[in-house]
Amino acid sequence: MNRLGWLLPWKCRHDYERVPADAADECEMVSLLSVAIAGEDQTLPADVLGLVVSFLPVDVAVMTRAVGKPYSSQLIDETFLWRIDSSLAQQQLTGLIDVERDRGIDPSAPPLPPSLSRLGYLARCAYVIEQAAEWPTMATLIKVAGVCGVAGQLPLVLSAEFMAAHLPDKAIFHRLPTAMAIYNALSYAPPDANDGAAGGLQLREVDNRVEASLLVVPATILSRVLLAAFYVICLAALACVIAETALKLFLHILVRRVHKRLRLVQHYGIGSMTFRIIGRDELLCFRPFLWRAYRRLDPPVTLVSFGDIYPSFSSFALHTLLLEGAFDTTLRVVLEGQVNSWNARGGGSSLYTDGSLSGHSDVLVIDRRWSQGVLLEIVDDIFLRRRCMVVVLLLGGGSVVASVSLGDRYIMVRTTEVEAAGGEAVDERLPLTMAAVRRFGLEHLIDGQP
Repeated sequence: MNRLGWLLPWKCRHDYERVPADAADECEMVSLLSVAIAGEDQTLPADVLGLVVSFLPVDVAVMTRAVGKPYSSQLIDETFLWRIDSSLAQQQLTGLIDVERDRGIDPSAPPLPPSLSRLGYLARCAYVIEQAAEWPTMATLIKVAGVCGVAGQLPLVLSAEFMAAHLPDKAIFHRLPTAMAIYNALSYAPPDANDGAAGGLQLREVDNRVEASLLVVPATILSRVLLAAFYVICLAALACVIAETALKLFLHILVRRVHKRLRLVQHYGIGSMTFRIIGRDELLCFRPFLWRAYRRLDPPVTLVSFGDIYPSFSSFALHTLLLEGAFDTTLRVVLEGQVNSWNARGGGSSLYTDGSLSGHSDVLVIDRRWSQGVLLEIVDDIFLRRRCMVVVLLLGGGSVVASVSLGDRYIMVRTTEVEAAGGEAVDERLPLTMAAVRRFGLEHLIDGQP
């Protein structure tokens, strides 16, 4: 039978799992480097040491600094700068983010905070920038902020004072989701780097945790199954228009009774907006536009006062940047009009379904909903597909920002592009903006547009 095993249609499969390095492995790695670096004969050449350190995790690389001869301190500092430059280049952040390279070695530069060494500062910067790989939209957000004049002068510099005061260790950094933690670090750039332009858009904790009433998913599997079956029956009855008004009221009361929980919730603020993070087990996450896009490192948020929902912190931060820093100043309205309700739904939805916005690194979509998160609004998302969104476009190599706001019955185009002299039609006066609008087919949503 074993000889004929190769004739069988199935084959042996193997599953592999990435296992994080154990602390004992890291200690052994440092011990091996210690023997190689600190030996009398200096068995590990300097160029080899620099290459080895460049591949180590940041915390392990920091531990190796104390085991070498005097030249190894400078070598490892240079290796951290190489890692920072390499990470910036890989994530297309060169010219957008930088570190204070002269702090701690240049007598003319301000001294480092007493609690922070040059190695500690560079190590923290390297760790923050490497974590930025988990926030792919960061580069586009910084470019938009720079073009709109909200971020001030680029690059944004990671301040040594902020690192010493707010990032003593990795646990403090990871107290927030990665996207929010990096935004927090960048919003405290020194005044000479951003001229204080974005001071009002810093991330802050508004107050201590408050007790809030949230709708969450039951913890046990049996409860979930029973509730799901019951909701299916109720929705089927609702679809048949059987006692529609009474059933809506009954479902509303039932949802509040079954899913309502009291929890301590942390509120945050950017500008005049106060928001909170939406938990993974909240009933809000079963709305289709959150269900598909939920990311733990860039979680969905909701405004505390208004109930607006954003599928990610990135969308909220960008929208706040535009609302409070650009819409009334640098971004001016160049085109607006009423749209048919049918076109607004069909055309806006097609931007998601036909892949028009996929594969463009300089395009961001802000998808915002107005909701309190009850079950019937989840049904509206599934069947009616209501949405209000803003498409943000970086044009001309990043020198121009345009935004297209799409609502249920309107469309509005804003841009920072300077109008060309002598042009009569809007295509002639704003060639970059209108070419982008036509490329995505957005002008067809306006009644009467060619």
